[in-house]
Amino acid sequence: MKTFESCSKAFHAAEAAIVAHRCSELGIEVQGKTMLKKLSMFLDLDNWPESPDLRGLTKEDEQDLRVWGADYSTRLQDFHRKAEELRTERHNALCSALRSLGKEIGCEFLELCGPLDQRFADALCKADRLRKTMLDGIGYVDLIDPETNFAKGFYGATALKKTELFHNLKLCAEYRNNGTRHSDEVMAKLGFAEEVCNEDR
Repeated sequence: MKTFESCSKAFHAAEAAIVAHRCSELGIEVQGKTMLKKLSMFLDLDNWPESPDLRGLTKEDEQDLRVWGADYSTRLQDFHRKAEELRTERHNALCSALRSLGKEIGCEFLELCGPLDQRFADALCKADRLRKTMLDGIGYVDLIDPETNFAKGFYGATALKKTELFHNLKLCAEYRNNGTRHSDEVMAKLGFAEEVCNEDR
């Protein structure tokens, strides 16, 4: 799998391509709707010949409008098709970047030491920051839904299961907030081995 950095660059390249497409001559026309009335007249030639907009149109004007309309309609279809392709590329790049970020954060998470809840918070805080500053400006990653792209990367890298992870985080909260003492084995698994040793003195 590609790195998060390379996927992020691909996402921004796709974003730039969308902006360039939107700012093209035809893109500006579409946004400004400058040719909308003329296009409507072209469509009315066959769909509504009695349209008030077509009154006074000479045969030569009609022929010119048909030639222009056929060409413009084709260009318009190509423009919208290209726009959809670019949006798909951006979406795919975003998904790949989030999966890569999840994998990289998951690998780092496995290397961290200390209580599980603190390691989890540190990992997610870093992931949020990286997504916000390097990707799409959204400072949030999702591990609640295991089917999201970040979650797939994270759970795939750590081999953790969502239900077990959140159950253990709940145990951490019970210990920190209520002083609930779990077995030494559980406390050690949660990363509170030092606390267990201190309390056993």
